[in-house]
Order: sequence, then C-alpha cells, then structure tokens
Amino acid sequence: MEIEIRKVQQVGYSTLVVSLPRDWVKEVGLKQGDVVSIMKDADGTLRLFPGVSKESKNPVKVIVEADKISEEGLLTRLITGMYIIGHDTIQITSRKGLNKMHLDEIRKTVQRLTGISIVEQTLTYTTLQNFVDPTKFPVNGLMRRLYIITSSMLNAANRSL
Repeated sequence: MEIEIRKVQQVGYSTLVVSLPRDWVKEVGLKQGDVVSIMKDADGTLRLFPGVSKESKNPVKVIVEADKISEEGLLTRLITGMYIIGHDTIQITSRKGLNKMHLDEIRKTVQRLTGISIVEQTLTYTTLQNFVDPTKFPVNGLMRRLYIITSSMLNAANRSL
C-alpha cells in the first residue's frame, strides 16, 4: 500500500479540491467529467471509487405514513423533498385508507415532478417510482403496474355495484 501526500487547494470562495494521482486515474480509466464516489467511514477515513459506487446505485426506498399527516400541503412537501434528495421509490401508506386530500396531493405532486410516476395504488398505499434514469424503467414493472391499475379499477367497479 502506497501513501501519497496531496495538498488541499481552495478554488473559488468555498470550494476545496484535492487532485487525483495520474497513475490511478489512468489505471481505472477516468477522464475529465467522469464521476467518482466518495464514502466516509466511521473513523473519518474517505474511500474513493471510480464511477458511481454499487451502494449509491441501489434504489433507495422510503415509506411515508399518511395517517400522521393532517396538514394540507405537508405530503406534497415531503414527496418533493424526498424526490430532490434522490429517493427512487416513495411509498405512501395508510392503515385507514388514503383519504381524498392525500390522493389529490399525491396526484398533483406527481404531475409537477419530472420523471416520477405512480407505479402501484391500492386503498391503503400508493407507490411512486422515479424513472429519471431510463435504465430503471423495467418492462416487468410496467406490466405489473398495468395489472394493478386494471385490478383496482375492476375491484372499484364491483364495489360500486
């Protein structure tokens, strides 16, 4: 294991930069504009990976309990915030069943955000998926969504009879 010493340089008002060793850059095949991932260990050590690390490629799912949300607009702000910080899957659940306010907020928020879509919806939960990366748009998922939507519509029609 070889240790190299690098200086921290200030670029601009608040940006600090450390250059990468040329040999390592060539070895891993990086070029200008490529992405590197940095992982901070518990002891403060930084680990550097070429490209996007496997950990950051894993879809990040979050669950929102709608029963705890009574303020109008709060669900919209939560969904938008989770979308902005990069959650791929957002599931809104309710033991009592999602009410009209929740469903309206979900629908309006999905229409406003680019690349996010409702992939599953039942009386007790709605699942949103961020499809900004086209490789995350699996055909099986689309077929499952079509099945769930059709089943929900048929169940609703049967209940109304």
